[in-house]
Amino acid sequence: CFYRIGDTLKMVETFERFVRSYPNSTQAGDAQFSIGDYYYNNKLYEKAKSAYQVIVEQYQQYPRYNEAQDLVHELEQINSFKAYTTAMILFDTQNFQQAIQ
Repeated sequence: CFYRIGDTLKMVETFERFVRSYPNSTQAGDAQFSIGDYYYNNKLYEKAKSAYQVIVEQYQQYPRYNEAQDLVHELEQINSFKAYTTAMILFDTQNFQQAIQ
């Protein structure tokens, strides 16, 4: 509903509230996966990884568990590449202190 009217942040808040309120619901995994998808599609990769990680840690019986596991791994690779690229740019511009942080 919120997605269709363009209020995607409200959608995420609603899914997060649902997962907190009904963590044992059969729909909790779907809600959590939707949170991860929202962040992934908006290139908020750290938040996406955290959202999918919840499925890996708490919803092992969820039908898309393996997909969530694969996405966590993929996002770890994306995040590490982004960190490496940032460090290399800082190094190349001789911002050595920032590069090692």
